[in-house]
Amino acid sequence: MNLLNLRYIRQTESLEISQRLCFFTALVIFSFFLQVLVETLLGICFLACRKEIIQVVIEAGLIPKMVSSLSHPIKNVAMAAIHAVGSIVVGTDDQTQSVLDCDALKYFPRLLSDQHPMIYMVLMHKLITFSTVVRGKLVNKQ
Repeated sequence: MNLLNLRYIRQTESLEISQRLCFFTALVIFSFFLQVLVETLLGICFLACRKEIIQVVIEAGLIPKMVSSLSHPIKNVAMAAIHAVGSIVVGTDDQTQSVLDCDALKYFPRLLSDQHPMIYMVLMHKLITFSTVVRGKLVNKQ
């Protein structure tokens, strides 16, 4: 099964199926095969479309590997990691905090200074999304 096929089941399948997929994903995310790692990260991005599924991803222990992949020297891996981490930080405050607890911000200066146009573009898109979510949460608290 191509892990990118996760995008086709994200809205229709149950939480139980998502939990099983996260368990499988937890096994393959540590793969030494770069294409498997890229597809796994992108699969997480497609899977984490609802807050309860984001929580399953967190409970599966995937966040540290996702965050550490932000510094991967291969651009495709780093870009997939940006997508995956970006899909987590738009969750609840606690879910966002789980990414911050893995020291995700330390990777941003290098990512922001990267000369690869796609890395910069994807990162800017995710940062804009994240700032919009944070701004909305702050307005709602006031």
